[in-house]
Amino acid sequence: MFKIPMIVGHRGAPLEAPENSIPSFILAKQIGASAIELDVHLSKDGVPVVIHDSIVVNDDGSRRKINEMYLEEIRKVNLAHLYHGKYSDVRIPTLRDVFNEVGRIKYCIEIKKSYKIYPNIEGKVLDIVDSLGLRDYVEITSNDYDSVLKIRELDPDIVVGMGYLGKVKWILDIAKRLEVNWLHVQYDLISEEDVELVHDEGMKINA
Repeated sequence: MFKIPMIVGHRGAPLEAPENSIPSFILAKQIGASAIELDVHLSKDGVPVVIHDSIVVNDDGSRRKINEMYLEEIRKVNLAHLYHGKYSDVRIPTLRDVFNEVGRIKYCIEIKKSYKIYPNIEGKVLDIVDSLGLRDYVEITSNDYDSVLKIRELDPDIVVGMGYLGKVKWILDIAKRLEVNWLHVQYDLISEEDVELVHDEGMKINA
């Protein structure tokens, strides 16, 4: 029987609303996304915040690293200048803000850098997920395999993914060792054979 693939709103609905913003996530949900992908960094005071890059570009052109900014400072940043006048107020949400505002939908949470850069980011994300009762709604993933390993060590049961740039056959052994549930692979490098290989190992694959 033909199965419809999961449709993931990558950073929400970024062609229609500012990426990784609450309006973008809500819109993705409204237009029928099966899941929402978002990116998480850690503020200087240890709060998971949702933004793709580790550096914030202010409207005056100045640049600051997220992990050098307290949450109070981050909340003051308006990223509207990045969206060509279509939006007047674009704020960086916390992960908890997103969960509270967007509600229950599948989430793919990408941790951008491991605990070696962001102390205990994996544990902090897991704590928020558990405090809101969202374990059945999340996958936590990373391209940083230290982070993937740390997530699995902290929680043997949470759904875990890993990103990879290359052919699936070269990464399968690492994926099995890290006990991941999902492989996230560049779309133009996936073949039918790759999908079968991943499925045969009991994992799922995302383009």
